[in-house]
Amino acid sequence: MIGNLIKSSVKSLFLSKQNNQKTGVSLQSRRGFILAISVLIISILATIGITGAILAFRELSITYVSSESNYAFYSADSSLECVLYRDLHDNNRPFWFNTENNIMCGTKSINFSSKNIYGDTGVIVLTTFKIEYDRQGSAGTKDCAYVEVSKVFNGDPRLLTSQPITTNVSAYGRTHCEISDEFGVERVLHVGYFHKYE
Repeated sequence: MIGNLIKSSVKSLFLSKQNNQKTGVSLQSRRGFILAISVLIISILATIGITGAILAFRELSITYVSSESNYAFYSADSSLECVLYRDLHDNNRPFWFNTENNIMCGTKSINFSSKNIYGDTGVIVLTTFKIEYDRQGSAGTKDCAYVEVSKVFNGDPRLLTSQPITTNVSAYGRTHCEISDEFGVERVLHVGYFHKYE
């Protein structure tokens, strides 16, 4: 398209030069026309270049956020799987009434404390902790998950087999935990289930 525009401009200038020689009109009077065509061509090329740069920047931003979102999801999912496994298979029952406890998630030892909230009809045991993950291939980059486990005991919690216990687990996976929160991407996973301990 631009090539055709340039060809037609050059052709019209060449023809006008031949017509000018026949009619006696000088090339000096055609300078404004050449300047206008040059400015138009430069404007079109600049617009195409700026548009391409904006599109490339947007694509890079989308790719970055998508990649970071995956890391945040992996952190949340790993933490959630660890909590579910420990809650359902660990005979020590780490998320119960103990005020301080410890679990292993992979090779990491996680220390935490539980808080008991007493109500009219039962007790809620709330446990919160943070798990950090080193990102492979990126020295110094840490992803993490903030985990919240709540167990609702209806009735007397000392009678463990009296009723099913409602458990809710929320894992907030974040990227770049070594920097302030404004640079990270967050993904959240929630799981709720009933379980009766025998």
